[in-house]
Amino acid sequence: MSSVTEGHCNQQYLCEDSAHYLESRGVIQLVGEGAAQALQPLVITCLAGVSENPLLTYILSEQGHIFADLFVIQDARVSADGTLHKAPSHDDSCSLLLECSRSLLEQITEKLAPLCKERGVLIKDISEKWRVFAELPDQSTFKEVQPYIKYPDPRVHMGRRLLRARDAYESSKWSHERHWVSHALRLGFLPSADSVQKKQIDCLQANLHSMGIIDHHCVPHLLQKKLLLSKKQLSSRLLPLRVEPSKNVLPSMTASHVMAGDLKVATVLEHYGLYGLVLVDLSLWRKALKKQSRLTCCDQPVTITWPSWFGSESLGRMGPFAATSR
Repeated sequence: MSSVTEGHCNQQYLCEDSAHYLESRGVIQLVGEGAAQALQPLVITCLAGVSENPLLTYILSEQGHIFADLFVIQDARVSADGTLHKAPSHDDSCSLLLECSRSLLEQITEKLAPLCKERGVLIKDISEKWRVFAELPDQSTFKEVQPYIKYPDPRVHMGRRLLRARDAYESSKWSHERHWVSHALRLGFLPSADSVQKKQIDCLQANLHSMGIIDHHCVPHLLQKKLLLSKKQLSSRLLPLRVEPSKNVLPSMTASHVMAGDLKVATVLEHYGLYGLVLVDLSLWRKALKKQSRLTCCDQPVTITWPSWFGSESLGRMGPFAATSR
């Protein structure tokens, strides 16, 4: 459930929060009774319960590849001008907020435009009214400020998200977005769809089926068939990478290959610090592990593991010789 509170502007607070300010994220607002119905054809998750439970979902390209990720929040207390207010009990107006990548705002709006027009739904970019934050499980945010909306990130150990009015106070303790990205990479999650938007990565490769956010009837027919296949038939998946550095300065590994001798077993899609996310050829990786081959990337030793949140598919982070047959 989202939660909203109100405070006072133009004040300074001695108690400062430490959430991660996600400057790369923006907000689209859909206003109208048919907002959820207008968005539904674009996403892979059923929106029927979004009024009770804000959710994470994805937009696919026409070819079935990941295009964008969205947090979808519905709250009757968001007015048409993008500000919060105390809605009277008889007010049944609705507003759907889409938290998404700023770089894709225009493209997402273009995809939504004909669907919104058909249902008489107003679509607006209200990114300049809101800041987007990520609050990890070990973090807290100071709540006695301007209006905010808080909603869960359904991914394991990823905490919560917040929309906070842009004209609210600023904190010197806000953590940098890259630190949050590193946390997501360590767990094996896509920080956002930006890093794979042009890489032709599908739902199964990105492990979205293991996260429980795909509703089969909401995806294209060909993808429905693919989702019925055994996970053991998958040839490649996104998995977390850990660098075991041999020096204090690391090169950027994004777009580089993970090698087992002369054998290319994976490609790095995103890397920051000690952590990265790689698209792994599972058969080649297992072959390298069976031979106990040393994995390297940019001349640095690295480890690829199954994420612990896979549950039945993994025995957790057990180093380079994890139970990859699961």
